[in-house]
Amino acid sequence: MCIRDRPIRACISDAYAASSEYLKGTCVSAKIEGGAIEQGDKLLLMPLDVVCTVRGMMTGGEKAEVAKAGDAVEISIQIAAEIDISIIKSGMVLSSIEHPINIVTSFRAQIMTFELLTPIPLGHYVVVYCASLKVPAKFSKLEKLIMGDKEKKRPKCLLSNQTAFVVISTTERVCLELYQNYKGLGRIAIRDDTGTLATGIITELIA
Repeated sequence: MCIRDRPIRACISDAYAASSEYLKGTCVSAKIEGGAIEQGDKLLLMPLDVVCTVRGMMTGGEKAEVAKAGDAVEISIQIAAEIDISIIKSGMVLSSIEHPINIVTSFRAQIMTFELLTPIPLGHYVVVYCASLKVPAKFSKLEKLIMGDKEKKRPKCLLSNQTAFVVISTTERVCLELYQNYKGLGRIAIRDDTGTLATGIITELIA
């Protein structure tokens, strides 16, 4: 299925109040990772699980009636009065109501480590980046290393330039997808105070 025909996924990077010709009230900056958004559409703001209505859009500084996968877009949304703009954060997603995005706190990923200053032990605390999301997390399982046609199960730690399957747990509920379905929402980078430790793809959403 073409990414433009898939359920709507728009990753929010910013929220602000506007009073321009085409954008008024609560607005968000977003990158559309799947589907197409039209003025008047009703969408879910996730993970808040709040319905909102698209009042207007701009792409490339111009008014837009439709925005499609791959577009960076400014969207004016009508939302319940009790939802303060301050709680709309980077990493939230505007999603199809009929097929909402997955909300999880744990996922399995295949990762490739970079040159590391120290080994990565089980339970190591990190920050996970995915699209516009940035969330504290930890390695809750080191499942196996892939070494050519061989595997090593339950390694004690991860070293430089290794391919591994791991389970990562986040400190809060976040919007994610499998890499095979939405590449932008299934591709991750993992960092700590020393720098980027690894990159990888999400292979399973656990809970």
